[in-house]
Amino acid sequence: DILSVALHMGSAMTEITLDDYEYELPYAAIDAGADIILGNHTHALRGVQFYKGRPIFHCLCNLVTAFPWESHQMFRPPDPQSTLTRSQLRYRGGNARAWMDLSYPYYPFPVWSRKSIIAKFGITDKKISRISYIPLYMNKESQPEVLKHDQRGQEVFDYMEKITQGAGLNARYEWDGDEVVIHA
Repeated sequence: DILSVALHMGSAMTEITLDDYEYELPYAAIDAGADIILGNHTHALRGVQFYKGRPIFHCLCNLVTAFPWESHQMFRPPDPQSTLTRSQLRYRGGNARAWMDLSYPYYPFPVWSRKSIIAKFGITDKKISRISYIPLYMNKESQPEVLKHDQRGQEVFDYMEKITQGAGLNARYEWDGDEVVIHA
């Protein structure tokens, strides 16, 4: 009765800027009948917008990283002895090196990407009656910690406002207990 679509979209490790297709693709999915769009891929929490009254979560950020990145083989050149891990590639330079935090061995992403959310939808009479989120923060073991309406939860709230407004999106946020209601 409610159709949610998960889209793998967006430039990885970008906080606010959305690519043109990050508007076009979710709009096309909604025009084709989707009720909820859940974006993923960027490894960064992105803002929320409404199109034709339907929510688009541009990226929920990370929830699970399943293995120690130091052991993950990413690049396999012809010589098997020269296989590099993601972390080894990052240590060698490039933009990623600037934001690596060695105290987070299972979470080699920027500090700002440690903020995440769980999207929550109330359904009444086959319609979405409430849209909200529960704020999260990734700890050093790469585990999501559920936050409340306190200082740490407010940091996620403020960040959601920053990235939503920064991208020119139209969602508004309001605390209701320990979750955040999302309005068009």
